[in-house]
Amino acid sequence: MTIHRTPPGIHRALRAALPACVAAVLMAAAPAVPAQQTPSLAPSTVQHDSFLWTARVLARYRYQSAAAPANAAAPVLERYLALLDPERLLLTQADAAAFAPLRERLARADDSRQLEAAFTIFERMRGAQAMRWAWSRDAIAGPLAAIGSDGLGRTRVNAPLPVSGAEQQTLWRQSLARDVLSLRRAGADDAKIVAILTRRYDSWLARARALGNDDAFNLFMNAYVGAFDPHGVYFPPPAAPGPVQSSVGLVLQKQGEAIVVVDMHADGTAARSGQVHAGDRILAVGQGEGQAMTEVLGWNVADVVALLRGAPGSKIVLSVRPAEGPHDSVPRKVALVRADAAARDGIRPASARIDVVARGAAAYRVGVVTVPIFYQDLAAKQAGAGEYASMTRDVAALLARMKQEHADVVLLDMRGNGGGLLAEAIAFTGLFLPQAPVARQRARDGKLSVETTAAGSPAWDGPLAVLIDEGSAAATEIFAGAIQDYGTGLVIGDRSVGRTSVQTVVPLDRFAPKPSVHYGALKMTVAQVFRASGATFEQDGVLPDLTIPGAIDPSGTAGRMVFPAVPVQPADFAKRGDAARMLPLLKARHEARAAASPAYQALLRVRVQAFETGEAADVDVRQVQMREALQVAADMAELARAGKPPARQALF
Repeated sequence: MTIHRTPPGIHRALRAALPACVAAVLMAAAPAVPAQQTPSLAPSTVQHDSFLWTARVLARYRYQSAAAPANAAAPVLERYLALLDPERLLLTQADAAAFAPLRERLARADDSRQLEAAFTIFERMRGAQAMRWAWSRDAIAGPLAAIGSDGLGRTRVNAPLPVSGAEQQTLWRQSLARDVLSLRRAGADDAKIVAILTRRYDSWLARARALGNDDAFNLFMNAYVGAFDPHGVYFPPPAAPGPVQSSVGLVLQKQGEAIVVVDMHADGTAARSGQVHAGDRILAVGQGEGQAMTEVLGWNVADVVALLRGAPGSKIVLSVRPAEGPHDSVPRKVALVRADAAARDGIRPASARIDVVARGAAAYRVGVVTVPIFYQDLAAKQAGAGEYASMTRDVAALLARMKQEHADVVLLDMRGNGGGLLAEAIAFTGLFLPQAPVARQRARDGKLSVETTAAGSPAWDGPLAVLIDEGSAAATEIFAGAIQDYGTGLVIGDRSVGRTSVQTVVPLDRFAPKPSVHYGALKMTVAQVFRASGATFEQDGVLPDLTIPGAIDPSGTAGRMVFPAVPVQPADFAKRGDAARMLPLLKARHEARAAASPAYQALLRVRVQAFETGEAADVDVRQVQMREALQVAADMAELARAGKPPARQALF
């Protein structure tokens, strides 16, 4: 996840226009039409203008790294083709070669023929899709044995395009064989396989034929925006008045035949679960555990959102596969509870508990504080409410409670915390590092600023451990990096995502000639945040002081550098503790426990299995990781109780 802020000057416009501009679905449902009635595609005047303003705003205001030249060419064509044909099954090398002359035109913002070129490519893809599903529908009418058993393995991301139509049909046959084998492994006989696949391919064929102007425009717009801004997203106008969003907080987009999670509302149940990630593909939706799953591959996004909606408090089950997971792997199932009215209006707050870890005759009280997201009720704050919801306020109260309950050590569980408001992240860091420069921010114009916490007394100055994983990002990384840089605590767990860019949403309707014309909205990157030491998060994220492996992030984004990893000048700061000096002893104890623990060894095996096959784990990885984190925290408390110097001079 990314850090969000709104630059001065557009707060009023955002409050007025954002609810009508930013939809959680990116394509409206299109009625199916027979093949012979499928109309030719052509961009509308409004789409031309929407693209023009999107390109202008991106060119003028988007963030660029100091290492990237201002006129760096964006691979718009390649990105567009990847979205149109993610498995490299619809287009041949001859198709790609024919599109090559359009490469420069597609990357420009001042060529009136640009959208026409994009629509021409889309029509070629639409025709190829229809041909593929019609071919597949005919193929299963014959003996299934004739299809063969050499199914496609992993998703063909970045695979070479087929050289010829013959090679393309071989790949289609292998894809069909994969579907047959998958159903056969699930226990379906030949008759049932044919029935299931007939319904599936008929549905996909109808949807391929129904693809229209909006589908072509929205897909190209996201390819264009994403080519210039890796975290950018174009949001088209909603199909109906008011925001359209699922009751679990997912922002969905159709990419080829897949329904992809492109973003999540920070206060949504999906984001808070830590089990759904940007880039995940939703394969099926069930209305409760044990209920039949409805496949949604090839559906329009609006139809999928309709499945996600339901009564507050009811349960929904998603079948999801990570973006780069094996195509034939067993999808993981995620059960979510649809948010009730209170949860939609607010956010699940931070929580705390005391876990007692026994060590012979001694016992250590570990205060576990769970920090799910960096939330703040902006509306209440702007309205002048004295007691608005704030994660920093909530955690401050929990830390006071931990003191009253005589916690020996605090363990902050920030796994899956994808960030939130930058201001909230800085305020939160101030609970542990008051009056300290904790981060540097580089704006689009290259100017550097220092993010400094407010003066005051620390809410907790005893032993501190911060537990992160491959889902921890943005604001969480700023906090964990500051704790490391100042030496006032230890970071344990897995490396974090490595993404601390700042985004804002610009409503494009502000450029429309009249209220009845809608251009949509643009989310774009406007700044990048660095550690107080000047180091970037973009390459390795935050590397833990002590590694305790956890769940592998199925989105595959952890450690993937987005902006060049070029450091900036460090802030003027001095260490306030020396927590790292205890690491040799802590690591020795951890390694001894790990070697003797069957559950921990199973965790390591499961991680390898999940990485290689994408299959669901039989071991509760998060639980095993937490158990060991508690042991490490107890080690810290034990060392502190043994008579080390006070916390402010050296943590122990």
